[in-house]
Amino acid sequence: GVAASSALAAEAGDADRLLHAWMLTACERGAEARPIFEDLARGRVLRPEALEGLAGLDVEAGRYDDAVNRYTELLATGRNTDRAFFGLALVADRRSEEERAIRFYSRVTTGPRAGAAQLRAYRLMLEQGNADGAARQLDVYVAATPDARVIATAGRAQVLADRGRGADGLAL
Repeated sequence: GVAASSALAAEAGDADRLLHAWMLTACERGAEARPIFEDLARGRVLRPEALEGLAGLDVEAGRYDDAVNRYTELLATGRNTDRAFFGLALVADRRSEEERAIRFYSRVTTGPRAGAAQLRAYRLMLEQGNADGAARQLDVYVAATPDARVIATAGRAQVLADRGRGADGLAL
């Protein structure tokens, strides 16, 4: 599949090259994906997506400062901000910068990572002893995103159970 993707990407436009780079990344071949992402990041059209790819490779390699720079560049493009905030939160989380991680996770309110980000912020706030703030944060998210109610409630129950509060989780 990677060979076929490579052949197609060589003959196609930037969008196909981006897909090929993501495929290489998924196959743990980041060293081959990096030059493609770097080239695309120099352009305008797919720059945000390429920056996200590069930042992800930087996170995986433990180059957190580089990842923060790339996610910050991604924010500056005005596109994919939910992905940029999630990436910044992930870096802060890995660096054990809980307050910063909570702040960034809390800003991810749209996109496929929103539920996971909100639940991670909830968990971190609970770990800090801020149960009221954690509940309020998740309640605000659910009120603004009613479709996320089931996922948020199930996630909240799981977090409570993980913290030895199974009865509270079941009550939800």
